[in-house]
Amino acid sequence: MKTLRDIETPALVVDKGVMMRNIRRMADKFAGHGVPLRPHVKTTKCATIAKLLLDAGAKGVTVACLKEAEHFLEQGIDDLLYAVCLTPNKLPRVKKLIDKGAKLSVIIDHIDMAEMAADFCQKNRLTLPMWIEVDCGENRTGLKPEDPRLIDLAQAIFDHDHLTLVGVLTHGGHAYGAGAVDDIKVIAHEERLAALAAKNRIESHLKVTTLKVSIGSTPTAVHGETFEGIDEVRAGVYVLGDLFQWQLGSHDVSDIAVSVLAQVMSVEEGKKVITDAGGLALSKDRSTQKSDQDFGFGLLCNENGQLFDPQAIVNGVHQEHGEIYATKQQPHLPPDMMKVGALVRVLPNHACMMAAPYDRYYVVDGDHVIIDQWAKTTGW
Repeated sequence: MKTLRDIETPALVVDKGVMMRNIRRMADKFAGHGVPLRPHVKTTKCATIAKLLLDAGAKGVTVACLKEAEHFLEQGIDDLLYAVCLTPNKLPRVKKLIDKGAKLSVIIDHIDMAEMAADFCQKNRLTLPMWIEVDCGENRTGLKPEDPRLIDLAQAIFDHDHLTLVGVLTHGGHAYGAGAVDDIKVIAHEERLAALAAKNRIESHLKVTTLKVSIGSTPTAVHGETFEGIDEVRAGVYVLGDLFQWQLGSHDVSDIAVSVLAQVMSVEEGKKVITDAGGLALSKDRSTQKSDQDFGFGLLCNENGQLFDPQAIVNGVHQEHGEIYATKQQPHLPPDMMKVGALVRVLPNHACMMAAPYDRYYVVDGDHVIIDQWAKTTGW
């Protein structure tokens, strides 16, 4: 029987029981609303987990890069939405995916991309399904529902024989900056209304009634109260959970299913501990910095995943070093970690960023015994 003590660190660990509880909770919510989930698998980048999501009722998956799409297609998952605005240099890889059987759709927000895609598709005898990205308040990519360019873009896609207009898509990512659950509920409401307004404008102009609406983020999916008129919801972080989502009220700390296993390499008794999980292993995402509680670069647990008493955080990182030291807020370090060779697990600020560089999950279920290993993809 292999345990976490038998593997090299840093390593990515997932608690299957906690993760399955998270999956079932979200699946049950949207089954109740009668709206399919299309989970954003950039969080996990793992086909095994994606299949568990599909088994729980998801209708397909959302990816953030084409490497993810290739990974999932190789494992038999073919219903893929590439939810980052397409660039021209990715069109050949998109074609390869479709030629291999992927039911792949893409998103754009500019008429120039529509023209370049149409030209490529015509030359390569390809038909490409497209969503128009709508900006519902995040101010990243996408067009506002009232923007005149929305209609121009929709018309351009509609007019080309080699492009298919699937619908409109938006992402309430600004919910991550909300100060309270009530604020997230407002953003969830605005997210839905923005997408529906864009759909209605386009349908009225094109005189069609076939466009679909895709919305979602973990905070707006959890706290949203109505999803009438929505065809699918995309959310991803809920599967693993993280400290930032806990601060947003999306779940409890006990729902965080992922952690990085690290080993203590240096100790200054009572004052400082250094582990082998640094900025690359944990990511430098400080998303809880402005929240009610700042967790530094991660909250520490023992090798069984139980929070230390007293609680401790990773205060600082270098590329391959994680620093844990006594402060006014953290005057006493847990004695269980004060020895070279001690194992700790670090709960992430942002699960997606922390998990991204690893090539596998070591799977446990409530303790330190490894019950499986799940391959995942990395890169773009």
